[in-house]
Amino acid sequence: MRGTKRFSLKFILAFTLFVLVFAPLNQAAGNDPLFPVYSQPKEIGFPLSGGTTIYDGAVGIEDGHYVMYTTSKGVPAEFSVIDLETKETLRTLLMDGANDSWHHEVAPDGTVYVAGGPYLWGYSPETKEITALAKIPESSLWALTVDEDSNAYIGTYPNGKVFKYEKASGQLHDYGKMIGEGSQEYVRSMDYHYGFIYAGTGHDKLMKLNVETGEKVDIAEELNESGFVYDLNIVDNRYIFARYSVSKKMYIYDIEQEKWLDVVLTNVTGLHVADSLDSNVYFVADRKLKYVNLETLQVHETKMEYGSGLRGADWVEIKSNPSLPGKSLATITFSGDVVFFNIETEKVVNYPKMVPPTANVTNKFFTYSEDKIYMSGMTGAVGAVYNPLTNEIKNISLGQADVMYEMDGKMYFGLYPEGSVQVIDPEVNPYQAPTKLFVIGEEQERLHSMTSGNGKLFVGSIPTYGKLGGALTVFDGETHKVFRNIVQDQSVNDIVFKDGKVYGSTSITGGLGSTPTAEEAKLFVFDVETEQKTKEVSLNIDGLDKPTHIGQLKVGYYDDYIWGASSGFIFALDPETLEVVKSVNLDPNPAIGAWNNVHLEWSEDGYLYANAGNKLFVIDPITLAFKHITNTITFTLGKDGNIYYAPIENRTKLLKIEVTSNNKGTELDKIEAKIEAMNNNNLLENSQYKQAANQIKQARHFEQKGELDKTKRHLDKLKEHIEKWDIDQELKDYLLR
Repeated sequence: MRGTKRFSLKFILAFTLFVLVFAPLNQAAGNDPLFPVYSQPKEIGFPLSGGTTIYDGAVGIEDGHYVMYTTSKGVPAEFSVIDLETKETLRTLLMDGANDSWHHEVAPDGTVYVAGGPYLWGYSPETKEITALAKIPESSLWALTVDEDSNAYIGTYPNGKVFKYEKASGQLHDYGKMIGEGSQEYVRSMDYHYGFIYAGTGHDKLMKLNVETGEKVDIAEELNESGFVYDLNIVDNRYIFARYSVSKKMYIYDIEQEKWLDVVLTNVTGLHVADSLDSNVYFVADRKLKYVNLETLQVHETKMEYGSGLRGADWVEIKSNPSLPGKSLATITFSGDVVFFNIETEKVVNYPKMVPPTANVTNKFFTYSEDKIYMSGMTGAVGAVYNPLTNEIKNISLGQADVMYEMDGKMYFGLYPEGSVQVIDPEVNPYQAPTKLFVIGEEQERLHSMTSGNGKLFVGSIPTYGKLGGALTVFDGETHKVFRNIVQDQSVNDIVFKDGKVYGSTSITGGLGSTPTAEEAKLFVFDVETEQKTKEVSLNIDGLDKPTHIGQLKVGYYDDYIWGASSGFIFALDPETLEVVKSVNLDPNPAIGAWNNVHLEWSEDGYLYANAGNKLFVIDPITLAFKHITNTITFTLGKDGNIYYAPIENRTKLLKIEVTSNNKGTELDKIEAKIEAMNNNNLLENSQYKQAANQIKQARHFEQKGELDKTKRHLDKLKEHIEKWDIDQELKDYLLR
């Protein structure tokens, strides 16, 4: 028999849990007295359905009319055909298997190619149908062009490849990686010219690909530029117009003379240019439509103002509209307006809301109050505020907020890709557009986490594409200070404030397209008063060797530990030493993303909810017993205690799972389940467990005979024993509450 000794939770290092009340895969059994009762999911609606999200469009001719082809983001995406002469949307077709599209091209034979999801799609102006033509073996399709035989070429991520789709045979040809120097590469822009593909990459280079031989050469080395060649169009079958997104500079390359021309267009918004009109090529810069003359290389301004980029650019002649004499440059906006720039009148004509609204994919949820849950979307301009008391959803103007946080009654948002911090005062107007406070800078693009303390807001961030070195930013209400590389060459995945210190976790992954230099993620401590990092350590958990990411951190509900997550593990840290006090593996094979910031929330009744590997779990922090609830990557706990989330299979939806106290089990059921869980985690001495098991056995015996007074007598006796046990008071309170 083991000798008597006092057990404290601070000395329990790691547990493997196989609790008797659990079914296979550690999911709780039907009665499940350890946890609340979870209802079946109830659908609330589509919170981000107040607008459209459009990345691109292209003009063609259908039944003798100019038409705009475009695709709106949704589940599934929706392909629309807009008659530019009658000003009507002719048809909207579902693209099952795609959620959005970044590029459309009209081939010489009239086929409209669309890059959507993992598929190349083809729309026929004759049959009026859109069909998935080929599945491209890459996760994202970014660029698209066509040749004189109506074959299509597709540029991809993450391998930065170019594929050819042969119209006649339906076969795919893989030209391989355009660069092949990193683990993540883009072909972001592309055009075709007489046997050659010109591919703009995410790594500075503009590659010239011979489609017959496969030979590749970089033609942009002399530009000494960095980052994405975000836009690329060939004008007049001779000139390449290529824009770099970091510098916002557009360069012109003469294909015939094989040289870059002596002109640089600055502060260009993009995203397309069309063939010249009277030797003038039009583009948007400084919120105006400008043009460069190809004969003189002089840049001129028009009177036409425009605050966005050209999402497609094509010349049209709309004779049915007297306000559009001669030729006009047509494009489409992010929100589905068709816009014409009339060269003769120098006026902008707008056809508003030509694309039916679609529900965008949700990104993050945050509970502000009992009647306000804020929601952001992915690459959209619409957010939402949901009222659980009335079931009302109101849309607001909000970009892609990757983090939302409440401080002193105000809502703070971290916006991608600008890397800005914005704010709303819900007590003044909960539905107002957020006000920009500051842009972090220092190449920080994705704001991943926020916390607050000592009157300051702290922000953890991830750098831009191809870069390493995240940052911790401190905002005092007036100015912000950036601590780049708080852990060298690592991103700041999450932060939490406690007792004058910021506790942080990292990921070795930098911006997309970067190559990590570190082998394992770190935990760190930042002293707010001295503005110094005071500790940096590795995470040591049995069964988790050198984790590449450490997820969200939370201060304990019942204790002073720092709780966190990595891969499928949940752990508690001693805040002084950052050593692991206890841990449990929820999922041996979790889904792994780029940064894996596992979302954690405490409920009002002290349970920890963890969104690990696309699965939502509830964990008892005392015994580390856990239960799988549903599959999602976006959830929040309402002030009513219910779970609000987007299902993994369709993130445009908002669902609710009602959480209620577990009244199914008796007091005896619940204390027995707790005893079993604690014993299986070595939290009880043998003698203590045997003592408890004996009283439970006697209580069960009289319960079955219907002698409830004797059942209660043994239950009370058990409680008396527990009061006398030499265990941590926290464990006693857990058993007796």
